[in-house]
Amino acid sequence: MRFTVLEAWLTLTPHRDTLVQPYTGKVVRQALYRLADAARLDYLASLLDEKGQYKPYSTTPLFLDGRPLLKTRPGPPLVLRAGTSYRFRLSIISRDTHPSQILLALPARIELYDTAPATLALRSARLLPEDTLATPLKRGDTIAIDFVTPTQLQLPKINKKARRGRYVMTPHPYYLFYSLREMWNRYAEEKITSAPWRANYALLSTYVDIHSTAIQYDKKRTIVGFTGHTAYRVETRSTRLLHALSKLLALASLMGVGKSRGIGLGYVKVAVKKPQATQRRRGHRPQTPQPD
Repeated sequence: MRFTVLEAWLTLTPHRDTLVQPYTGKVVRQALYRLADAARLDYLASLLDEKGQYKPYSTTPLFLDGRPLLKTRPGPPLVLRAGTSYRFRLSIISRDTHPSQILLALPARIELYDTAPATLALRSARLLPEDTLATPLKRGDTIAIDFVTPTQLQLPKINKKARRGRYVMTPHPYYLFYSLREMWNRYAEEKITSAPWRANYALLSTYVDIHSTAIQYDKKRTIVGFTGHTAYRVETRSTRLLHALSKLLALASLMGVGKSRGIGLGYVKVAVKKPQATQRRRGHRPQTPQPD
């Protein structure tokens, strides 16, 4: 059975000023659990409880004015202001249960932390079947990727029974392809069999502005990943590999990439520029779409 992706942008509007955790991906997760309780959505609750890698859902932190709310340095606590609508995205891969039941429960009043009333509402949504997911590519195109929230890409495990993963802090084509292929093949009926090493020769890096970013997750823990911008020129004519890349880029746009997508890490924006529209000046940063 082929899968379907639900991509929904929601708003969270507090009714009073609310002090929240320094990383608002945790606030989003709390809000979704509260929605599951209030609307008796057992499906959503069980989804959020899933363990292991390559979960079938992803979220983002809260956004305000196009920027994610998170703390990268010590300072005043984060406060959500009464009456202000903060946006976030929820994406779900589904094969047997229709995820749109979540949308039918909106708008909904919830209680953050039991003492902070807020309203969850739907801003936009779309359902995308597996066989429609594609970002058309050809040789000479430029792929621009904006890593909006900290991203960690996992190395392939030498020992499949190993519990602890190893992660890299660089958007190397091999690691991007490997991570996305593993997620795709876990749920898709149409499997991608192209070897990840082929991405090293299919994608030529033409722009890199990546830096390590540490965010405060809670009082005791920080999370370190990379953020920034990259661009790759497509250097393959292989129909099979171009098809695989087109599927994986579409998946990345919807579900993010790497570790901890369920709490909003690895949120990316992807844009493809055709040769005639690509700026070839050295050091030029290819433009990526702005967040919804």
